[in-house]
Amino acid sequence: MAKELQYTKTPNDGNPLSFSTLRNILNGATSGETSLGQYYKGSFNVPNAVINNSVPTSGAISFSNLRGRLSRITCRITGTETNIQTGTLFNLEGTNEYTGELRKEVFVDGATVVSDNLNTPAFNVTANLGGVSMTVKVGAQGKIYGKNGAGGPGGAEGAVGGAGQAGGPSFVNSSTKGIYIEGGGTVRGGAGGGGGGGGGGRQGSAGRNSYDQCDGWFCPSQRQVCGRGVGGGNQPGGSGGNAGAGMPPTSFFQQGFAGQSGFGPRGGKGGDGGVVGGAGQNGQAGGQGPNGPSGNCQGGGAGQAGGGAGAAGATGPDIQDKFGGGIVVASTIIKNQ
Repeated sequence: MAKELQYTKTPNDGNPLSFSTLRNILNGATSGETSLGQYYKGSFNVPNAVINNSVPTSGAISFSNLRGRLSRITCRITGTETNIQTGTLFNLEGTNEYTGELRKEVFVDGATVVSDNLNTPAFNVTANLGGVSMTVKVGAQGKIYGKNGAGGPGGAEGAVGGAGQAGGPSFVNSSTKGIYIEGGGTVRGGAGGGGGGGGGGRQGSAGRNSYDQCDGWFCPSQRQVCGRGVGGGNQPGGSGGNAGAGMPPTSFFQQGFAGQSGFGPRGGKGGDGGVVGGAGQNGQAGGQGPNGPSGNCQGGGAGQAGGGAGAAGATGPDIQDKFGGGIVVASTIIKNQ
């Protein structure tokens, strides 16, 4: 994994500067008329930044004022990174130029950027961004994924399974500046966790058998009475299965399993976790408990109902603009919403 700053300054080697060199490096153009008046500090070509501090803002200006100057800077991200905070990416020669007005770009170049917390986006444009805007280029193999939600717990006997967690956000603009997201990569919120399985229902109570009972003094006769319970019955239902979490970017999702029960029915199966950027699945409802064993004079009681299925977790948001700075997303970016 790596975060590398890439930039080109105007030459400061003592050799004469030319208008074509200034135009190529500071204007980002290969043709067009150029004059020294285009290179005052605070202009588009020489933004306000520490590295450009000695460039005059008006009046006399010469080629010597424009040596070692800069107008744009790129942070290239490769490998795997967690919880990117853009305010830490632009430390240029000992100075953090993030708050300055240099034109900034972040290039997610074949990298995977993830979050380790549901409340923290994988990629956060922090609040103190200087300049007018920033471009985030996500290459064709680049991926930005929010944190996946955990699966819901299985329900206790006869109880509803727990809901799966919603996935976390992928990309958040926490600045008030405009953001452009370009390229052909993927920006997706975290997958939702599956819902927990419902708990199995308790077995019904046992029926009753008849027995002989004396009728009269010294038992001259007997009669049968319905009253003695048969064995068994009233056995607990099984717990529901815990559900799977959302699918991580690099492996298969974990599927929930059915809860085991003793003499009662099996609990409901936990729901599958969502695939990257997808919602989880609902858990299964627990089965109704079986009837209790019948006696010869009274049948067994009905089994109790199983618990309902746990709800699936929702997909996390792909891209959020927290303070209305504005986000423009290229149609080639792969996302959910």
